[in-house]
Amino acid sequence: MGNEMKKTCDQCGKNLGLIKFRYSDGHICKDCYKAASRNFTETVREKSLEDISSIIDNSMRVSLDEDFQVSAKIGNFILIDKKRGKFSIVSRKNDFDISRIYRFDDVKHHEIITIPKLSAEELKLPTGNSDKIIKSLSVKLAFNSDGKKEEIVVASTPMRLNSRAFKMSLDFANRISAEFDKHVSANNVS
Repeated sequence: MGNEMKKTCDQCGKNLGLIKFRYSDGHICKDCYKAASRNFTETVREKSLEDISSIIDNSMRVSLDEDFQVSAKIGNFILIDKKRGKFSIVSRKNDFDISRIYRFDDVKHHEIITIPKLSAEELKLPTGNSDKIIKSLSVKLAFNSDGKKEEIVVASTPMRLNSRAFKMSLDFANRISAEFDKHVSANNVS
């Protein structure tokens, strides 16, 4: 018991006391866990100390450079700062990318895209032919400023239209789209 009380955080060196959070090789304090778990939105149990350090470094850089504070997230695709009306598209390495932080009110248009292309009706009821293969699924964004476009890749591996994987991916794409719909309608009201 006495030995456990003197244990320090592997990341910052603070005394852990009774509250400690486990990662793959040891323990970190609550403050480091908050940053490494992106504001308690994901676990760090399988992450290494190097992964945790990288996440914390990037999150500190984001909050200093862009004044971005994660208040919500949708899967490992976008991070949301509801207070400031911003979002960040997460890189394929599940990391912050300062160059991919945007304001919701700057999004002019968004749509769910599949390859091969499915109609809006087919996307509403994806119970079609079990042999139909979808190669990718993404949410495409067009911005008001300088015609910039971005793509939030939800699925990039082939899957059957009626598979559980496609339905889960489509659910994430629909949740992302609904988040943009909320902000578009809120901006049009004011």
